[in-house]
Amino acid sequence: MPIAVSKRQRGRLAPFLDFSLIPVIGIACFRLSPLAFNLAGQDASLAFIARMMQTIILILVLIIDRRIPYKENNLLTVLGVAVVITTVSTVLFIVAPSETLRLIGRSLNGAASAVILLSWGYYLCSIDPKKMVFSISLGFALYGFTAWTLTGIDFPTAAFLTFALPLVSYACLRTSILHLGPKATGDAPLTKAVMTSIPWSIIALMAVCTVSSILSKLLIHPANSEGSSWFALLRFLFYLGIFCLYYIWMFILKRDDQDRLWPIYVLVIFCGLIYYVSFSALQPDIASGVLRATQDCLMLFCWIVAAGMISSRNLPRIFLFGLAILVFVESPLFIASLFSFLFSAAGVAHVDLLTLAVPAVIITALTILTVILICSNSSIEAHSVEKVTAAESGLSSLSAAVENLASRFELTKREAEIMLYLARGYTLSQTAETLCLSINTIRSHATSLYRKLGIHKKRQLIAAIEESMQSAESD
Repeated sequence: MPIAVSKRQRGRLAPFLDFSLIPVIGIACFRLSPLAFNLAGQDASLAFIARMMQTIILILVLIIDRRIPYKENNLLTVLGVAVVITTVSTVLFIVAPSETLRLIGRSLNGAASAVILLSWGYYLCSIDPKKMVFSISLGFALYGFTAWTLTGIDFPTAAFLTFALPLVSYACLRTSILHLGPKATGDAPLTKAVMTSIPWSIIALMAVCTVSSILSKLLIHPANSEGSSWFALLRFLFYLGIFCLYYIWMFILKRDDQDRLWPIYVLVIFCGLIYYVSFSALQPDIASGVLRATQDCLMLFCWIVAAGMISSRNLPRIFLFGLAILVFVESPLFIASLFSFLFSAAGVAHVDLLTLAVPAVIITALTILTVILICSNSSIEAHSVEKVTAAESGLSSLSAAVENLASRFELTKREAEIMLYLARGYTLSQTAETLCLSINTIRSHATSLYRKLGIHKKRQLIAAIEESMQSAESD
């Protein structure tokens, strides 16, 4: 069920928190939490268990969300419980004497992280799209930079981060929800008109990128360099480049149509696929690392696309954001964790025909989808221009016909104005409201207008205007 926003006063901090760094820091801390566990000695089996529990809880929450009504305060309460579970599970993971307790701790942590993820989705889908894009893109860039600087840290530092990062993320998220506040008053129903307005071509593009990520994780073993400093730096540079593009578009060019930057999604994925196909035979480890670095941007794209569509259409926030994450992000990550758990292997697999053919096929599919999307957007824009041009042409000819009749029959300016509104389909009451006049005044002018034209009904007025338009066209 849609969330019923609680009736409460927004804090005095609200006007001063526009484009605040609070959600940026919170998103970066949330993204850094899994990395901290890896640095603290998490093996493939624990990573798979955590990912599996997160996926299960995501599915359960999506089922519950559409059936049980709740308020924003309830969401904050559940979020607080999730953070407590995260803290307890971290203690089990770090200091537990047995592997079983470590497994339980990591499972609880993965389950709680799903609630925190969906809470971030609720907040991001509730704010202005420009603020949303700023927070997500800069948050991922900050995450990439911090992950690069943390490469090779010792165990005590990693253990401290596993405690601190979820708490900082929770504090930032709670502050953002309470003081930045959702702009929406509720979720709109999923009607047929709303479903038609969703850009399904962009979703198809994301689906192809997801398939690319899944196949690469199935066919290409992780690169030895994925834990290295240069890999973290490369990923950070991709995140930073995406943020800079959005920043230039929104704040320097002052554009509000962030969804028109969808080609960067294709370009980034193209970059990884083409680099892998070109250099996998010569430098397989580096080629695999570049491919994985570009595909790590898929989560960033998914967050922006899902939150943007939901926010602009006021759609069910937690349900649709969680569904997008489950389909486009969680599926590749779950498969990667499963394969690391079942078939853990060092190094890069031998580059055969299949590992080269799959990226080539995906490149072809992305190219076709991109061309189709560009052509469809061009046709829509051309159709819109034609409609606007036709409408402007019709309005100009209508105005000319009214001016011609006003000149012939010596109408007053007010009578000509009323005749134009009546010709456009306005009733006398609507005309009175538009001109901020009383209905009696409009009736008096209309009676005088009819008397001067020698007519008695509105149908005759329309006929006289159409005759004037036809005579003007023949001339």
